Amino acid sequence: NGTRARTGRGPGIDAAPLTAVAFALVVFELASAVTAVFVQSPAYSVGRSNIRALTGEPCALADAVLVEEDSNDGVLEAVGAGPDVSLGAGGVSGFAPNGLPDSITVASTESAGSLAQSEPGEREPGDGVDAGTTGGRGAVTVNGSTVALPFGLDPDTTPVLGSYRRGPQVAAELTSAWYELPGRSANRPLLVMAAAGRIGGGNVTIEYGRPGRVGASGPTDFEVMGSMTPIDIGPAPAWRNLRIPLEQIPEEAEVVRVVATDGNLDPDWWLAVTPPRNPRLRTLDEVVGHTDPVLIDWVVGLAFPCQRPFVHNGGVAEVPRYRILADRESSSAANWWQSAGGGGPLLWTTQTVEPVTVPAYLDHDWSRDWGSLQRFEPLDPDAVPAEIVRGSTTRWGWTGPGPMY
Repeated sequence: NGTRARTGRGPGIDAAPLTAVAFALVVFELASAVTAVFVQSPAYSVGRSNIRALTGEPCALADAVLVEEDSNDGVLEAVGAGPDVSLGAGGVSGFAPNGLPDSITVASTESAGSLAQSEPGEREPGDGVDAGTTGGRGAVTVNGSTVALPFGLDPDTTPVLGSYRRGPQVAAELTSAWYELPGRSANRPLLVMAAAGRIGGGNVTIEYGRPGRVGASGPTDFEVMGSMTPIDIGPAPAWRNLRIPLEQIPEEAEVVRVVATDGNLDPDWWLAVTPPRNPRLRTLDEVVGHTDPVLIDWVVGLAFPCQRPFVHNGGVAEVPRYRILADRESSSAANWWQSAGGGGPLLWTTQTVEPVTVPAYLDHDWSRDWGSLQRFEPLDPDAVPAEIVRGSTTRWGWTGPGPMY
């Protein structure tokens, strides 16, 4: 009957080339991961984190993020000037203690979120702007400003000067007093300065120097050795921390000063500065710990395996002490689903706590927007946890407890 022999293999692509391609792809991915560890070292990378986990250090990004536990620690001391006049001691024109708008609007292109049009604490949940960085009015500072300071800076010791003014703008320039640099320390690797406004093109620089003429009571003049433009990761014009790695400043330098200029007369182009500081930094894992309840955005949950998420049980949620957010673009999306409109935890945190952004930086990757850390301060410090009574009861199906208000 002409029966034709059949084989178990039908027409198709030979498996050998596919196997070779798959093998090459796996080798490429592994090589890329290994290369990234060395290229980004000593900064954080997923591969480096995995290796550390195998050696008994499993806390991943929490070991790589460095936190200013106290933003008032390490504020540099001005030479020959008090804190009330130090920012303009070298010459000031056009800058004033209240030279900031009443509120700071950050466009969506800057914040990766929606427009932040409302007062602090009332913004839309997706604006992607750090808490407490959009201005407003606060306690009177040491130089008479009523600007609300960010990052928990103490108004009794922190002056502020800005170039914004109501009505026609004028060109402004500022040279601060010289600030004494402390001795170099491994846990104080950064020179940091809180600033706001539009910064770019070298309109804010840090000059470093050494003593020139020396009198009986110490240096009376200083020689400028050079200048640096601090790293600014935005978003403008909100308050943020400009930073310079101290390892980039020569060891011979003993003092630094701030030089700022604003020659743009556009009302939206202004800037404000505070004195530099050299804060003590600790890892996020050390500051937040493993026992305090934390609201961890789901985007970064796997990067912080050692931190304890807050407990939600029996319809009652534990009030977190901290919140860990992703970078601005990702946190904008997380804010929306966690908002009151989405039935998320931001509904009750806004009613019970005040978020304060804690300055934090990615170790050896200072220009990276790794995310942010917020400390939750209770609106009512005397509030106590709810007492939960658990039990069971039997009711008819048509029984109603009455309306809820």
